[in-house]
Formats: sequence, structure tokens, C-alpha cells
Amino acid sequence: MKFRRIIILENGVPTKPIGAAARLMSIILANAITVSPQVAPLGPEAPMIPQLHGRIKPLLGPLADQARLSGDLIFAVRAQAQAATLLWPYDRERARAIYRRAFQPLLVGHEPKCDDGAWPEAASAQRPSCFALTAVARQQVLHEIAGRDPGLAEELALAFRASVTGARAGCTSAAMSGGCEGGGSPAFDPSATVGDTKNDVEWRDLLASVAFQIVERDPVRSTRLAESSLAGGVSPHFSRLLLSLREADAGCADLLFAYALGCLERSSDVDLEGLHTLGAFLVSAADPIARKPVESGVVVRFLNCALEELARRGQMAAGRRGDAPASQGIDAEDEAAIYFIGRQLGDLFARYLPDRLGQFKREIAELTAANANEPAVAPTQVFASNPNEIEREARAAATAADRDLLYARAAFAWLARAEEGRAQAAALKVATTAIRDRLMANVARRYNSARRLDDAVVVAHRIEDPTARATILTSLAGAALASGDGVRANAVLGEAASCVLAARPSMDRALALSGIAGRFTAFDARRGFEVMQTAVEAINKVMAQSEASESRCSNPDARVEYELGDLNDSSFEATFAALGRVDFERALSLAQQLAARDISVLGQLAVCRGGLARPVDR
Repeated sequence: MKFRRIIILENGVPTKPIGAAARLMSIILANAITVSPQVAPLGPEAPMIPQLHGRIKPLLGPLADQARLSGDLIFAVRAQAQAATLLWPYDRERARAIYRRAFQPLLVGHEPKCDDGAWPEAASAQRPSCFALTAVARQQVLHEIAGRDPGLAEELALAFRASVTGARAGCTSAAMSGGCEGGGSPAFDPSATVGDTKNDVEWRDLLASVAFQIVERDPVRSTRLAESSLAGGVSPHFSRLLLSLREADAGCADLLFAYALGCLERSSDVDLEGLHTLGAFLVSAADPIARKPVESGVVVRFLNCALEELARRGQMAAGRRGDAPASQGIDAEDEAAIYFIGRQLGDLFARYLPDRLGQFKREIAELTAANANEPAVAPTQVFASNPNEIEREARAAATAADRDLLYARAAFAWLARAEEGRAQAAALKVATTAIRDRLMANVARRYNSARRLDDAVVVAHRIEDPTARATILTSLAGAALASGDGVRANAVLGEAASCVLAARPSMDRALALSGIAGRFTAFDARRGFEVMQTAVEAINKVMAQSEASESRCSNPDARVEYELGDLNDSSFEATFAALGRVDFERALSLAQQLAARDISVLGQLAVCRGGLARPVDR
């Protein structure tokens, strides 16, 4: 799915591809000889590693500045974080400043605009909401920072926590700006209560996950962050955090568990998932063979707390069987938690509170029975699992759409049985081209996994979409190269290139060229550069067409949007990084030819990453 979007400014002037098709065909067809697995030399010897690093370092700050100007929040944050990570070994203060600047728009209250400006939810149900994308970006950036600077990770995590509570009080970006409308203070208060909103759950889990990331390097700081997270409840990450903390500092872990237990005891509505999470830790930490078992008094406190909550839930379930509101019943998540609590805590009750073991078992049994008496959920439709039966249903289907769906299910069922030939036969009976192509691609991948390259190539030939066929062939060329068959890799890549040239101009076509360039770079750097030049020209052409189309239907000063979610998941960055390892200056020049600023920044960062990773012996 295409999630991220990149904004292209009107003043970007795309270069015009000149003879791209002819150039690429001459590259592919010329000198079809046995290729060497070694990278071909390129021009004068590259500068020594220290000189190369000195060349790259000054580029990273300006690239971060360019990324910051992007109209796409997620791209801007991730690109700046990439630049800071590359800069970290050489200039930590500058890297910290970039990290802080990248994280600031992720604070609640900035109301960033992504996915057509919808916030916090995207309008389209087919892609994650802006809220979800921003949450993922927050976690990725903080995890990146935590591996380098636990103190900065704590600072930013707590700034996000303060922005959540500040936004609830009418503040905006209070943690970073230091101000709040109405004179309120954004200061973090670990005792503050929060509502059960998406942001509250996110900061709770974010603080706990960052605490887990830094637990080995800084147990005390990790404990402090974990305690802060408990203001929002017990995170699902808490059990593994406690176990890891116990390895680093058993005393800190036990104090943190006691603190979490105190939060539960003071709560008027204990979360069963929280009980389950803490119980999972206690089962491991209270084991008699553990090096330092948790103190028995703390275990007894936890068991009493759990029993009281189970009894309260049982009373609620009994009331619901009368006239109590149905909302007070047991939902699916609580049902699962009750099941695991029953399995977890029985042995602990037998060891620490044997006189209350019977009551514990009764409460579990009553809650389970109460849930069993609920109206049954409507059963889902049962499908046949035998591929022969599915194909019989397909032949008898009343509509073409149903027939295609059933033959597709049959193909996957045959693949599950490692019957690639029968899966191919079922796929060929699908009438819809797009569905059939996807099925044939899966069959080709399965043949490739079974090291049946010839069969995989034959199946790839049955894929009608040229770009999809080229993508599979490029993957098969990689398999041939991995097995040491450079001649076969060269031939398959040549066929893939021919397929791409037959496809209509599109971003998928351009990225397929990028993938071919990456494969060539592994054994013939010159061809890799030549094909990537063609890919750059193809990207610029697509961008120019998109920009021209947009300008015809809106004012010329407007920005043009183009979906480039596939860019991060494609070989685009990997190819530029590989080229940067071979010849940094040439690769950088190639990335700078990309007319779209954001795409160019992404390519240049990849080139810098490749240059910094260049082997010292070259």
C-alpha cells in the first residue's frame, strides 16, 4: 500500500530524458559475455577513506535542512533522522540538534498535515491514518536516538508526554516552546491522570518502549521513564521491560514492579490486561530457581489485588445477567486476559496464598461461564480447504468474479502443499489479468525458493504486466548471481530491462529500472550507473508529467502531490547506497540530477550512507 506522499514544488525543473531507451538497450545487449563477480573499476582511484568522510560530513547538515522544508511530515522527520544518524559519529552536538528539530513537529499540538491534510484520521480507509503514521515515526525516531543518547531519548519522550497533557489543557507544543495559552504550565506531572485516548495510550507505550531500548545502558533512567509511563496504565511492553531490567539491576526491577502494583491498587478500575502483563513478569521472577525471587510480601499484595478485581468483575457479570447495562460485561480482550490470568496465577496462589486458591478458581470459573452464556457471535462462513474441492466450486461458480476468487484460493492452497505446478494451472484459469499476474508472481517466487530457477523464469514469462514481470525477473537474476551464475544473471537482467522499456511511463517502471541497476551494480558497476541514469531520467519524466497535469487544473503556484510510498520499500535507496560505495562523487551527482527535491534528498542521503560504509581497503 502507498502510505507516504512527497510534495513536489512548482519551481522544480525536471530534466528531459534523452534517448533513454536506446541507451539502455545498448547497455544490455552489448558485450554479452561472462561477467566477473568483482565490481568493475571506475575511473581514477577514489579518495582515501578519511578524505571521503571529510567530504561527506559537511553535506549532511544541509540535506537535513532541505528535508525539513518538505511538505510531507513523515518524510521530513525520517530524512532528518537519517542525516543525524549518519552525522552522529562525527559531530554529536549537531546531530542532537537535528534530532530535536526533527522530533518537534511530532509533538501533539502541531497538527501536522499529511494525507490530504486530515488530522488525526486520514480520509481514506485504504491507508493508515495520519495519526498512525505519526505514531510510528515518533517510535522510530526515539528508538534511533535511544541507541545513541538515552538522555536525549528521555528528554524527547517526556516532551511528547507533556505535549499530550498540555494539548488537553489547551496548550500547543508547550514542551518545546515553553508556553501555554491561558497561563497553564506544560510541566510533566507523573501523577497526572489521563483519559483513554489514542494519544494517552501512545505516550504510555512510547515511554515504556524507549525505557526498554535503554535498559541495558542506563537502568536508572529506564526505571524513571517506565514509572512515568504508568500514569497512563500498564503498557503491554512492561513485562519484557521488567525482565530485562531485572537482568541489569534486580533491585530497580523489583522497585518498579512494586510501584506499578501500587498504581493498580490505587486505581478504581483495574485493567485486566495490566494484571495479565504484571502477572507474566511475576511468574518468571517469582520462580523458586530464580537467582533473586521477588519478595513474598509483594507477591501476596499482587495476588490479593488480582483476586479483588476478579471478584468485582464477577459481580458486574452477575448484575448484567439481571438488568445491568451490557456495557459492564466482559469484552473479547478481557476474556483473553481472564484466560491467561487463570493459567498464570494458579501456581502462585498455591504457593503464596493457598487458603484463597479455591476462591481464585471459583472467580475464574464464574467469569468464564458468564462469558460463555453471552449471545453467540454469528459464525463466519466456512470455506473448503482442499484445493480440489475449491476448484470444483470454481467451475460451478455463477459469476466470473466468484470464479476468479475461488481459483485464486485454490492456487494458494496448492502452494501451501508445495504443488507449484498445480498452483500455476489454477492461476492460469483466472480471467482477471491483475489477479492472475499476482498469482503467477507468487508461483515464480516459490519456484525460486525451491532453487528451480528455470521453472521460475518460465512462470515469470506468463506475467502480462511488463513492470511486474521485470520485477520478478530482477529478483530471479539476484538468485542467479547469489549462486555464482553471472552469465544467467546478466541474461535475465537483460530480459527484465526489455520488459521495462515496453511498459508505459510510470513510477513503478522507474523504480523497476532502479532495481535492475542495483542488481547490475553487484557485478558490473558501469552498467549499474548507466541503468540508474536511465532510472533517474524516468523518474524526472514522471514527475514532469504529474506537475504538468496538476498545473492544467489548478493555479500555477500550487504544489503538486505525487504518491511515492513505494519509494522507501523499493531498491531506490539500496541502489544509490551501493553506487555510493563504488564511486561516491559520480553517485552523488546522479542523485542531484533528480528534479524533485525530496526524492533527491533521499537519494543523496543513501549515497552518503554508502560512502561512509565504504570498505577501508578500497
